[in-house]
Amino acid sequence: MANALPTKNTRNIKYTSRDYNSIVTDLVNYLKQYYNNTVGDFSPSSVQMMLVELNAYVQDNLNFYLDTQYNEIFNPQELKNAIKLLKFFGGKYKAKTAANLTAKLYILVPSVVVSGEVQPDSDYLPIIKKGLIANTQNNLQFVSIEDVDFSDETNREITVYSVDNNGMPLFYVIRKPVQLISGTISTYQYSVGNPQPFLNVQLPFSQNVLEIISVVDSNNNTYYEVEYLAQDTVLLSQPNQDPLSKYTTPLLLNAINVNNRFVVDTDYNGVTSLTFGASNGNISSGIMFPNPARFSVNNLSNNIGSFSFDNNVLLNSGSLGIAPANTVLTITYLQGGGTQYNIDPQELNNIVSSQLVLQKPLSLLDNVKYNNLVNSLSILNDEAGQDGMDSLSIDDIKQLIPIYYNSQRRLVSLTDAQILIYSLPAKFGSVSRCRVDKDPNDSLSIAVWILGLDNQGNFALSSNALKQNLKIYLNQFKLLTDNINIYDGEIINFQLKYTVIIKSGINQYDAIAKINNELITNYFNTKFQMGQPIYISKIVRFIDEIPEVLTLTDLQLMNITGPGYSTTTFNFQLNSLNNIIQCGPNQVFELKYPTTTDIIGTVQIQ
Repeated sequence: MANALPTKNTRNIKYTSRDYNSIVTDLVNYLKQYYNNTVGDFSPSSVQMMLVELNAYVQDNLNFYLDTQYNEIFNPQELKNAIKLLKFFGGKYKAKTAANLTAKLYILVPSVVVSGEVQPDSDYLPIIKKGLIANTQNNLQFVSIEDVDFSDETNREITVYSVDNNGMPLFYVIRKPVQLISGTISTYQYSVGNPQPFLNVQLPFSQNVLEIISVVDSNNNTYYEVEYLAQDTVLLSQPNQDPLSKYTTPLLLNAINVNNRFVVDTDYNGVTSLTFGASNGNISSGIMFPNPARFSVNNLSNNIGSFSFDNNVLLNSGSLGIAPANTVLTITYLQGGGTQYNIDPQELNNIVSSQLVLQKPLSLLDNVKYNNLVNSLSILNDEAGQDGMDSLSIDDIKQLIPIYYNSQRRLVSLTDAQILIYSLPAKFGSVSRCRVDKDPNDSLSIAVWILGLDNQGNFALSSNALKQNLKIYLNQFKLLTDNINIYDGEIINFQLKYTVIIKSGINQYDAIAKINNELITNYFNTKFQMGQPIYISKIVRFIDEIPEVLTLTDLQLMNITGPGYSTTTFNFQLNSLNNIIQCGPNQVFELKYPTTTDIIGTVQIQ
C-alpha cells in the first residue's frame, strides 16, 4: 500500500524566500520531498523545470511589486507618491516656488515751510497700493504684496534733491522699501452649467500657478480658498484706520462664514486645479449641518440594526460648500516662479503699473507738483532675489513631510502656541517677545503675554489691534474648550554704570568708547527674552578682558523710568542673587539707548 501523502498543514513550506533563485531552489526541494516518485527530472530542458521556473518568475514579480508598493508608502521613490504623502500630512505642493525680493521705491516730493522749518510736503506723500508690477530688462515680472505708505516714518529715507538760490530745499527724494514676489498676474474664465458636486476646474497646464488671487462669478459672487471644503470660516483683512496703531499693525483680521469656497491642488505634472463645493445651492444662508435624522434612509426591515446612509443629504446640506451653477467663473491667479527669478541686484528697474493714492483730492493739489510726483515714481532692488525654486525634488519633499507631520496646524501644547504666535504674518502686526502659560486667573484658559516693537526697534506694548488680530488668528487652531487671554508683558528699562582704572598713557575717552562698544557688540547685541536674567559676571568679564583696562572698580545696574522709558519699576538689588539678576517670567530687560545715555562709564584717576 502506497504511503499516504502528508496533509497540507504538515508540509514543510518556506515563506522567507523572495528572490528568483531562492524560490526555484525551494520549489525543486519541495517537489523532491513530496513528489519524488512522480517528478524526477529537473534538468534545465525538462518540462518540470520549465513549470518550476515559470512559477518562480511569477512569484518574483509579485514580490517585487509588493516590496515596491510597501516602500513607496514610507520611503517614496516616485514623485507622485512623495507628493501624495506630503498632502496626506497636510502639506501643499507647488510645481515651482516664487522668488522673494526687497526693493526700494523712490519718489520726488516738493518742499513746504511749516512753522519756519522746510520739510517734505505731506500732501504729496502717497500710498502705493499693493499689486504694483515691475519688471527687469528680460521681462521677469514682480508684484508688490503690501501697501507702501510714504507718510509712515518707519524705514523711510529722505535726501535733499534740489535747492533754490538761497540753499533751501525745493525737492526731496524719499525712499521706502517694498516687498515683492515673482510672477505674472493672469486670468482664466470657465463656464458652468448645471450644478455639479465637487466641480473640478483645471488651469492652463503650461503655467506654473503660485497663488489664486480671486475667484468671482458673473453674478459678482466671490469664492474663497479654504484648506478643506468642510472649513466654513476664513480670515479676511481690512486696512487699519486707527492713527495710533496703523503703522505697526497695517491690517485688521476678520473671521467670516462663507458658503462659496474651493480648495486648490497641484499634481505631480504641475497641473493646478480648483475643486468647488457639493451643494446645489438650495440653502438660505450661512453654513449649516443637517439634522442627523435625515441621514437615515427609510427602511422597511424590522431589523433595528440595519439602516442605510443617504450621501445626497450630506452633499446638498451646504456643509461642504456650494457648487457654482449657470455662471462664468473668472479666476485670477499668479503664475511663474523658479530659479530664473533669483535676479541680481540692480536688475529690477522698471515699473509697469501702479496705483498711487493721496490723502487730498486732486482738485486741491498743484497739477505740476502732482505730475512730477507720479512721473518720479521708480524702483530699484539693492538685494538679489531669493527663494525661487524649480520643481521640488523627491528628496526635498521627503524633508518637508516630517515638518508638516510635527506641526499639524494645531494648538495643543504651549509650544504650539508660541510657534503660531511668531508665525503671525507681519502685515497683521509683529510679536517680538511672547510667553505662553496656563492663565493663573482661569484654569480653563491659556494666557499669552506679548510685546511688540516701536518704529525705532525698541520694545513697546502691543496695540489692541494686534491683540485682536492675534486672538482671531489663534482661534483657528485652538481646541474647542480652550480660551485665550492676551496680556501685555512688562518692560524693565535700565542704565548700566561702571568705573574702571585704565593703563597709563591711554586716552580715557577712547577707553570708555571701546568698553561701551565691547558691551554693545558682545553682550547687548541681541534683545533679552522674557524671563531671561542678567549675568553680572559676564559683563565684568567683557570689561576686564579689554587690554586698556587694569581693573573694574564699580558696576551698577539701575532701573530707569520717565519720558521715553517704560513705567515698570524694578529693584535690582532685591532681585540679585549670586551675581544673577532675575526678572519675572512676564518681564523683559531692555537697555533702550545703549549708544547715548544708558551706558555711563567713568575712569578712576590713580
